[in-house]
Amino acid sequence: MDPGDGRWLRRYSRPTEANAAAALVITLLLAACSGTPAPSIYFPTYGSMNALPVGVLEGTLIEESGCLWVDADGSRWLVLWPSSARAVEADAGLVVRDGTNEEVVGEPMRLGGGEYGMNNYDFVVDLIAEEVPPACGESGQFWLEYPSD
Repeated sequence: MDPGDGRWLRRYSRPTEANAAAALVITLLLAACSGTPAPSIYFPTYGSMNALPVGVLEGTLIEESGCLWVDADGSRWLVLWPSSARAVEADAGLVVRDGTNEEVVGEPMRLGGGEYGMNNYDFVVDLIAEEVPPACGESGQFWLEYPSD
C-alpha cells in the first residue's frame, strides 16, 4: 500500500470503537486521580533552582491551622513544594501529589531536600514569591522538598 495514494490515511486515521473506549478510560482515570483542590491549605511552591539540597527528612505529614507540616520527633518543618505538586482532597483524605508520588496527611513519609531556618527567611520568601503566613512560619523551620528515591 502506497501512503501517497490516500488509502493508508483512510485506513489508519479513522477512530475506532476501541480507540474511543481507550480515550474514555484514560479520561476517567485522569479525573479520578486529580482530586479536588484543597484551597484552604497554605501550599507554598517554588520554581526551578540551579542547585538543590540532598538531605532527607522522615516524619509525618500533618495539617494544622491551614498549614502542611512534617512532624519529625516533635520538630516541625513547613514544606516548600516543587511547582508541580498539588494538595488535593481525595478518597484517602488530604494528599499531596507530584507526578506518581503521593503523600497522605497523617501518614509517615520521607522527603528529599534540605532545611532552611529563619536566618534564611529572605531566601525562602524570594523562592516562593510570597510572605509566609505567621501561623505557618511559627516554627522557623522550612523544608525545601526535592524528590529523592
